[in-house]
Amino acid sequence: MITLGTYEHELKRVRKHWFFFFWPAVFTFFSSGILLPWLIYRIFVYFTDEFIITDQKIHFSHGIISKKADSIPMDKVNEIRYEQGVFGRMVGYGTVYIQSGAMSIGNNFTFIPDPAHIKGIIESAVERKQDNRDRRLAGYIGDAVRR
Repeated sequence: MITLGTYEHELKRVRKHWFFFFWPAVFTFFSSGILLPWLIYRIFVYFTDEFIITDQKIHFSHGIISKKADSIPMDKVNEIRYEQGVFGRMVGYGTVYIQSGAMSIGNNFTFIPDPAHIKGIIESAVERKQDNRDRRLAGYIGDAVRR
């Protein structure tokens, strides 16, 4: 469970798209249940992975037994893009890639519903963060000039 900071406001909480279960369910059905552990694993992943966009940061965590959690401050996001394959375009999911200044490789989030919308939410939050920082800086400069 990700705990947000005191002044953070959640913009969007994202779970994996339903298609995340499609192939495991199909193969489990046609294998007469032999592949049931794969489907059960996917269910655990679905409920333990978290991807939260706030006005300050992007939080994400994953892991069933051991947990990895990380955050990217909005002002550190360098690049955001998404990809959708054929199935993704047909049913509405894709992979969102986020590159930050601190990470050389970046993060990718798979089976994200409506990745274009998620990309837009993050870009808007990054722009608002930048605008707020610019206004504060202008205020500091204005105060320094007046002195």
